[in-house]
Amino acid sequence: ETMKIATVLVLARILASRGGPPRGIFGVLLPGIVTGIPFLLVAAQPDIGSASVYAAIFLGMLYWSGASKKLLFAFLALGPAIGIWAMAALRRAPAAARLAGGKR
Repeated sequence: ETMKIATVLVLARILASRGGPPRGIFGVLLPGIVTGIPFLLVAAQPDIGSASVYAAIFLGMLYWSGASKKLLFAFLALGPAIGIWAMAALRRAPAAARLAGGKR
């Protein structure tokens, strides 16, 4: 829980020190790394619920820093794309067929 607060404070410092809203992918690279490290550490546990909080923190901080709607949409579009990829990978896993009783 402390790391979530620390992430918000560090992101606020980074985004405020730039003097304007983040522009393009390079404008969000450092904030993405700052948020991505705890996200990956928590997701490896596996605790996807807590890891998704870091994604919400990242998107919220980008929104409040004045990022363009196109940039925010690009990050929001990643969610369904990752979900489709994960479901396709799960469907190919042999354990999935066993869980489904042999039905695909």
